[in-house]
Amino acid sequence: MSEYDKVVGYYAKRAKSYDKQKSRTWQSATGFQKDLLDEIVKHCSQTTGNVIELGVGTGRVASVIIQKLGRVVVGVDVSPDMLRLAKVKAEEGGYADRIILMQGNMENLPFVDGVFGCGLVISAYHYIVKDKEATLEFHRILGVGGKFIIGDLIVDDRDSQGFFDALEKAASPVHHRYHKFKERRELFEGAGFKHISEVVFSYKKKFEDIVQDKAAYFSERNATVKFKEMLKNAPTEIKEIYQIGHDDMMLYYGVSVFEA
Repeated sequence: MSEYDKVVGYYAKRAKSYDKQKSRTWQSATGFQKDLLDEIVKHCSQTTGNVIELGVGTGRVASVIIQKLGRVVVGVDVSPDMLRLAKVKAEEGGYADRIILMQGNMENLPFVDGVFGCGLVISAYHYIVKDKEATLEFHRILGVGGKFIIGDLIVDDRDSQGFFDALEKAASPVHHRYHKFKERRELFEGAGFKHISEVVFSYKKKFEDIVQDKAAYFSERNATVKFKEMLKNAPTEIKEIYQIGHDDMMLYYGVSVFEA
């Protein structure tokens, strides 16, 4: 079984509750959904041509771009279950004629060079196994001057041992890797992109919500146990960085913008 087969199996279980989970986190009292979507729309609006969202999921972000900018969005995802939900939502939302959905992974995209004006991957980059190959593909399919937006949780610069990345792996065995902002810049600049901007949204999340969103989908009880043990035994400096308390911790969601 490949790593992507595992992700497909994971989202076969998670798909139906995905939007509800994201709303609980992104639209909570400490959430960041409006600011994140505003940031994405702002940068997409500065480009021309079609938009591609990689890891489109249920179309939560794509639908906003379509509705606010009137652009056609091509949505690619490895999960057929998420794509089916995206299709239903597009039909019910009246924008099915402006979204093209297809199954595939980010490391081998079936598009000619320079065909898109804007690309994005939101909360899905950490599943990519070959991130260098995928980032080269992102650059290849964008036209000159096109923008690429990546949004995902990041590892704090002070986290020298990669604790947060290991914590995520404990909660979600299909997770591959989170990056620091510097590592993300190096990847994209190495693929030929120019770094434009970055912004971070910090928010508190309860341990039980993290478990419900991730570890609960795996049959191994060890996922939840290991996750909680790591939090309990985290070094003092890590507890300070992520403000690990009795039942919650601080997470950092980083948005980076690059130009092809």
